[in-house]
Amino acid sequence: MTATPPPATADLAGAPTAALAVRAEGRGRGPSLSPRTAFLLRRLGRLLVSLAVVVVASFFLIHLVPGDPVRAALGIQASPELVAATRAELGLDQPLPAQFFDYIAGLLRGDFGDSIRTGRPVSETIAQRFPATVTLGVVSFLVALLAAVPLGIGAAVALQRPGRRVADAAISGILGMLIAVPGFLLAVGLIALFAVQLQWLPAAGWGDPRDAVLPCSPWRSAPWPIWPASCRSRCRGSSGPPT
Repeated sequence: MTATPPPATADLAGAPTAALAVRAEGRGRGPSLSPRTAFLLRRLGRLLVSLAVVVVASFFLIHLVPGDPVRAALGIQASPELVAATRAELGLDQPLPAQFFDYIAGLLRGDFGDSIRTGRPVSETIAQRFPATVTLGVVSFLVALLAAVPLGIGAAVALQRPGRRVADAAISGILGMLIAVPGFLLAVGLIALFAVQLQWLPAAGWGDPRDAVLPCSPWRSAPWPIWPASCRSRCRGSSGPPT
């Protein structure tokens, strides 16, 4: 009767060989990317693809629209000579591939062309209005965040008290209704109420602090109602089920 070696001996004997094989395989593949770097590279790739799709689609959509944009900008009473000169000035008399490559080259140089309506360079118009856009975006985000977090925490605390089912139904109903209402429709309602009926705030303009109240209001921000609901769910999950 012969004794067979224990499996542990075979495993221990093969362990160095397996480790060397894994190391050799890892050296052949090269340095691996961290999960965060891989995530950023994927996001960057998607961003570039999205930008390319938007650029190509915007160029061809303009040419697919029926009618002549130059004639529409100059009016129906414009002479054919003026229309032809304007088309030549804008490069619209060239073949479509040449127009597309000129369009891409201009985008890479930061040259967005001239506006047909105003005659001013588009880059100047963007530079003129970009600071106000960034200010409104940052302030709107901060106001919405400062309003959403306390509401979400307060809703989670209210659900821990007696009668939480009624509070849960009321909070869920209000947040669901705000999520369902489109942001532009809510913005029109706010303008009609505070600017037209009550005349407390201006409907348009820039320069006075009162001009930024309605644009920066969290109630007109489309994703804002989602933030209190998400904060409430996170707080409820971290605190555990109510007793």
